[in-house]
Amino acid sequence: AKGKAKAKGKAKAKAAAVAAAAAAEAAAAAEGAPEVGEAGAEQTAIVVVKPKAKAKASATRKRIIDELGEKSIEEAIAEQKARRAKAQATIDEADALAKAQDEQVAKAQKEYEAAQAEVEAMIMKEREAAEAYSAVTKQKDARRQKVDDATRALLEARKKAALLEVHAVNMRKMKDLEEKRQAATAAAEAAKRSLMEQ
Repeated sequence: AKGKAKAKGKAKAKAAAVAAAAAAEAAAAAEGAPEVGEAGAEQTAIVVVKPKAKAKASATRKRIIDELGEKSIEEAIAEQKARRAKAQATIDEADALAKAQDEQVAKAQKEYEAAQAEVEAMIMKEREAAEAYSAVTKQKDARRQKVDDATRALLEARKKAALLEVHAVNMRKMKDLEEKRQAATAAAEAAKRSLMEQ
């Protein structure tokens, strides 16, 4: 009778442990109940229960009971809630960090695009300035060519004027010489006639 009572007590303890494991599983399932996400949409989880071999189920129960140790079901549930809250905080922190990084990337992209537009505008201005400089240089070269042509024409005109002046001086000298020669010839003839008349 004592042996039977002892076996019944063990069976009751085992049943209580199994019930505690089932309650822990139920609590874990309750923890995975639908939540409202960041976007406000309700997220639901579908749990598909597949029939498992009895050995696997009892092994899982045994593992859960071993993990419980001396903890009560309430303590285990509280511990799982704390772990879940910590994991959620880590996820939220990672989401916030990702969002901040996305904002930094977007800001950097905008700054890059603005700088690129500014560089393109500066390149366009530089090109326009180079074209304007080239046009002014061409005009300056054309004016210089005209000045050079006019200077050469002036020099040629001066040379011609100098040659004409020299020619005119030579002509005057020759005329003077011719007049002197004619006067000398006339004087010589007059002297000759005068001598002959004597």
